Order: sequence, then C-alpha cells, then structure tokens
Amino acid sequence: MLDLSQISYINSGFIGYVSELYATIDGNEGKLVIIGNPVIDDTFDLVGMGDFVSIVADQKSALEVLGQFVKAREYGFAD
Repeated sequence: MLDLSQISYINSGFIGYVSELYATIDGNEGKLVIIGNPVIDDTFDLVGMGDFVSIVADQKSALEVLGQFVKAREYGFAD
C-alpha cells in the first residue's frame, strides 16, 4: 500500500520509481495498491499505469482490495 493522497505533483522519475516498485511486488506475487487523489488518478491513467495498479480513494478501500487479493491467493484465484 502506497499512500499518495497528499501528493499534489509527480514527475517522470517518480512514475519510474513506482513502476519499478510495481514490477518488484508483482514479481514476488504481491499486489500494489495506491491511495490516490484526482491528480494521482489522472496522471497514472495518462501514462497507462491505472491499467495494472489498483488506485483507490482511501486506506479502508486499499485494505479491502488487499484483503480480497489475499483471499483470492488462498483459493488459487489471484491474477
């Protein structure tokens, strides 16, 4: 879970960092969930990261997504 809800600006270097973080987590069969805001949502959608990273509005939603992921893995249904 990466909380970016208070961030108002991100540059290409940071997007690269998040992309590497995603690759590492995904490579270890994990799930990256980002707590965003309208700026984060728009930027990540613009660069295509919204297609493979879960972006949610708050911590409660992030925990729900992660909980569903864990349950899916337990039953062998994780993507």
